[in-house]
Amino acid sequence: MSFSSHRAVASARFSPDNKMLVTGSWDNSAKIWDVETGRVVRKLAGGHESLVNTAVFSPDGTLVLTASDDGTAILWNVATGKVVKILKGHTDRVRSATFSSDGSMMVTTSSDKTARLWDSKTYELLREFKGHEFAVVCAEFSPDGTLLVTGSEDQNNQALIWDVATATVQKKLNGHTSSVMSVSFSSDGTRVLTGSQDQSAKLWDTKKGKEILTLSRHTEDVTSVTFSPDGHQVLTGSRDGTAIIWLSQQWKVPDGVVGASGP
Repeated sequence: MSFSSHRAVASARFSPDNKMLVTGSWDNSAKIWDVETGRVVRKLAGGHESLVNTAVFSPDGTLVLTASDDGTAILWNVATGKVVKILKGHTDRVRSATFSSDGSMMVTTSSDKTARLWDSKTYELLREFKGHEFAVVCAEFSPDGTLLVTGSEDQNNQALIWDVATATVQKKLNGHTSSVMSVSFSSDGTRVLTGSQDQSAKLWDTKKGKEILTLSRHTEDVTSVTFSPDGHQVLTGSRDGTAIIWLSQQWKVPDGVVGASGP
């Protein structure tokens, strides 16, 4: 089944119950779809003035959070399609936005070199994460909400792991040779996956900040990485037009071996 009526689709995510899908588009809107019928349930429009880069459901499925090139993120009511709150403060494009697993917090990343943490109930800005030298492209919370990983266009091509409570850098993940475009925590929080314009994905030890191995098979930028819910597989997507599923069994390399290639 295909879902088509946007211009370019920049983001697509399932609702928590898998009954709906939300897409964010470069036509300045987002749309909520019925997965079974493929029909648009709600169009989220009139809030953003520029491209929508990401759109995600809240963990309880009642809200959608969108990030836009207009410098804002917007919370939408799923049932009504109305704007709940516009999150303002960034001074450049908002590249991504997402919720913590318990829905209590939101994080937005921006080309203004910062990530921002927001309270999901009061909509207040809780703190800023400053440490990247260039645009912060992506971010994800650890499952327990205590850590945050961010990817950037920094010249040193690093991802950073932050303490959420203090907004201090805990680990610097250095090893990519180009910008980090996507990041993901494993379900147990012990591993981080990064995808880069250097055509590779890398697996990292969260506590040590050390590279475990490199997954190399794509021939263009790796733009999307994620773990399967059970942690047994990884999915990578690339501008080369392919997505690859990697089996976690093949990550078991001898202690001390770094940079092993994937299958």
